[in-house]
Amino acid sequence: MSMVEIFTERDIRRRNHVEFIYAALKHMAEFGVERDLDVYKALINVLPKGKFIPVPGVFETKNVVDAIDDTWIVSGMSPDQTQLLHKHPYNKAIYIEGPFLIWLRSRTINYFTLRADPDVEFLKSLNSNTEDEDDVTKLRVPSFGQPPISSKNHVDYLLSWIRLFEANGNPVLSQIPVLFRFRSKISDKVKEIESNN
Repeated sequence: MSMVEIFTERDIRRRNHVEFIYAALKHMAEFGVERDLDVYKALINVLPKGKFIPVPGVFETKNVVDAIDDTWIVSGMSPDQTQLLHKHPYNKAIYIEGPFLIWLRSRTINYFTLRADPDVEFLKSLNSNTEDEDDVTKLRVPSFGQPPISSKNHVDYLLSWIRLFEANGNPVLSQIPVLFRFRSKISDKVKEIESNN
């Protein structure tokens, strides 16, 4: 615990916090704290506050006209991501990409991301001598949110998500082209594992 305190007091920007957390997790058994909940809570508190905190939203598709499925959608977006979306040029498309696969309690969940292309002009203006490479608050690759997926009809689900997202504080989405970039389908092995559970 004292190492966590030293790290958090050392630098208010908490540079290299991810590396610190991984190193701490690696050596927890060595110090006999691998089952100490307070240590895990302290490691979570190492993460910088504010910028990483998404604002969750749970929406029901029954509120969307023409929605095929009656399901719920979980979505998260930080205030910075909302600001990026509101400043996004109307003539440049944003993309829904996925499905990506995560495991949660021995079950798979497909999720999608809403993102835009990087700002090329900003990237050209970067000067490595003046930018702190560890400062994630300066990252300019717009990523607007991640709605987990549980529906079989991805297109209907995603259209419902965009409509709900637009109706709940993001009216700019009615002006910006939204394109779908679908990834390969979930492997047969994953389907086999899930059918055995």
